[in-house]
Amino acid sequence: MSSLCKTVKIISLIMLAMGVVGIVYGVYQWMTAPVIEGFEQGQVYVRASAVLVVVCGILFLVGGVSGALGANNPGKLKPYTVLCAILAIANGIAAALFLIAGAFMPLFFVFAILALVGAVFAVRARKDASNRLL
Repeated sequence: MSSLCKTVKIISLIMLAMGVVGIVYGVYQWMTAPVIEGFEQGQVYVRASAVLVVVCGILFLVGGVSGALGANNPGKLKPYTVLCAILAIANGIAAALFLIAGAFMPLFFVFAILALVGAVFAVRARKDASNRLL
């Protein structure tokens, strides 16, 4: 296994952990929505962000599993790359929307950066594996 594949596997395991953290945080945020301060629109933004965090957490779990399995065979990292790119874009948009609404959600920024790094390393690992085959 190349160093790029090991990096993809480590990022995938971090994605798995972040997925679990995201799901737990989203459920906690949903349950405590009436008492969280700092949101100007109150409960609606808190519950909307909770749903987004849970959905992103589930997608991070799926991405983490596909990346961890795909790191053993870099030719099979295409779904992981696509999922990471979608997650990076979606989390970047979610972070921007909540920032515009006056609510800072650092979890979306962390999710977006982690997904972007995962996509970059997966592309590099696939390219490195195809160069070794030639």
